[in-house]
Amino acid sequence: MRARRPFRPLIVRTRPRFGPPVPSRQVPPLLKKANVLFEQGKYKDAAHLFEELAEKATARNLPPAPHLYVRSGRAYLLDGNINTAVSLFIKGFSIFASQKRWGELQRVCNRVIEDLRQQKRDKEANDLQAWVKNHMAESEASISEGFEKKRPPLPLKCDSCGAAIHPDEVEWIDDNTIECNYCGNMIRGE
Repeated sequence: MRARRPFRPLIVRTRPRFGPPVPSRQVPPLLKKANVLFEQGKYKDAAHLFEELAEKATARNLPPAPHLYVRSGRAYLLDGNINTAVSLFIKGFSIFASQKRWGELQRVCNRVIEDLRQQKRDKEANDLQAWVKNHMAESEASISEGFEKKRPPLPLKCDSCGAAIHPDEVEWIDDNTIECNYCGNMIRGE
């Protein structure tokens, strides 16, 4: 009688070993449309879509929800609606804080404050900075602002959903790969 070989599970690779990762998640058409409108300068229309997506993501407790609120706030800011923009920024920041995503909160907040200062909105920038400091003080998290690893350059946009990629806002999965804040697909540095 012949001895049987032990069973080995089949390994299925979801992305190639080298080169850019294959998109693994379905990107909502509404997200693609919102990113296209934003790039075309139709900020008010894009803001409404981002806000709608953020509300749906919040209802389902999905990780991109705070990023979508902040993106909607940016669109309102560029459209000139500062009050709505600030309220959406705070909504997004509140979600980060409630989920104890302190590193993301710090990175996104720095970018938003920079955007507000470029728009000559120093009062709103200072108010948001104070809000974040109050909430960060309540946490016991320590955010290191020192040594940063040298990372490869990233593409300007996500290949899957078309969202702009800001290197100071992303979470690195490994030394060469990030996850899109909006659609969740992996993006490899160039």
